[in-house]
Amino acid sequence: MTQLQLIGLGVAILLAAILAVWILVRLGGGRRDAGTVVDHHLVALEALADGESGRAREELKLAVQAGQGGADAYLRLADLYRAEGQLKKAIHLHRALEVGQNWSQTVRERILRGLAEDYLAAGRWDDALGQLEQLRKLGGRDPGLLRRLSQVHLRRGDGERAQSMLRRAHRIEGEEKPDELAILLAEHARRLIGEQRHREARKALQEALKQDGDCLPALALSVDLHIREGDEQKAADEIQRLVLTGQPGSELDYPRMEKLFFELGRFHEIQFVYQELLSKVPGFWPARFALADLLDKRGRRDEATHLLEFSREAPDAVAGRAAGRLLAWGETEAAARWLERWRDPLAPATRGYRCRNCGMEHTRPRWYCPSCHGFKSYEPIREESEAAGA
Repeated sequence: MTQLQLIGLGVAILLAAILAVWILVRLGGGRRDAGTVVDHHLVALEALADGESGRAREELKLAVQAGQGGADAYLRLADLYRAEGQLKKAIHLHRALEVGQNWSQTVRERILRGLAEDYLAAGRWDDALGQLEQLRKLGGRDPGLLRRLSQVHLRRGDGERAQSMLRRAHRIEGEEKPDELAILLAEHARRLIGEQRHREARKALQEALKQDGDCLPALALSVDLHIREGDEQKAADEIQRLVLTGQPGSELDYPRMEKLFFELGRFHEIQFVYQELLSKVPGFWPARFALADLLDKRGRRDEATHLLEFSREAPDAVAGRAAGRLLAWGETEAAARWLERWRDPLAPATRGYRCRNCGMEHTRPRWYCPSCHGFKSYEPIREESEAAGA
């Protein structure tokens, strides 16, 4: 082989070596990129913060497979499964953790609480009670836990233990709350009525009204019970008592009161009930509208119009309703005063009620949420708030 050929061979070998090194470097870099560890647990937390529960669920599944996030990844994934209604998966994850490692007390409490919520969502009250009782042994002075126990006992039909747990929660909170006890007793009575246990229901309602004489759900159920028992006179007296509380929500029983009084021949008393209510609560506009309508039906249009005179203190929602009523009566001048104030042509109107804790909606205000079991958590849904949200 000539010297020139040897040089050419050397150059070829050198170029081949350089190419091989370049390929190795490229392949090595690719492996490093492919091997970059993604923290799926952190990504899931970010997705949860952004309200993307679906993406969070998938990332948490990857985190669990990769062994990232520890117990937190399992617990959050189980909570998402429960929120989506996949209760078997949620229970499976929580039970797998329950029989697992020697967790810290904080993690142990989260597991027990999560499993209890799974069972509650599945309607397995006895199983939920077992988990909550274990929690109480770990930290029995948590008022939130005692309230949850109260709710479970209520769902199981044990009114006495439900009261006991709620009273303990109140003692720890350092404040008596007879209105909450009254609502709990009323809810217990409602369940007893459904089971045809009327005598026990009456006893529970009496105790509820002893705690809070203006408890609307107790008064409304008392009316229902009197009607079921065929005592319409007592039902009429009770519904009059309900209306005279002047509480928001009591106006929903105005039609029932008027119908009941009319059937009993006590229709002349309806006007006096509204007048008595307005003497106590002059600014309760539902009663003003009800009395105005009644007077108009009786041909006393001037008195009806006087009741709906313009008021700067009235809520904005009243303006449109008052103007519409007055225009229908031909009282244009009186209506114009309201219309001047009613700048927004779509005045806020209530189209139902929503629980501020869990978002459950209902056509009437509820004093005990059947979803999250909160007390007095329902608030009016205003059209203006919906528009603002959009």
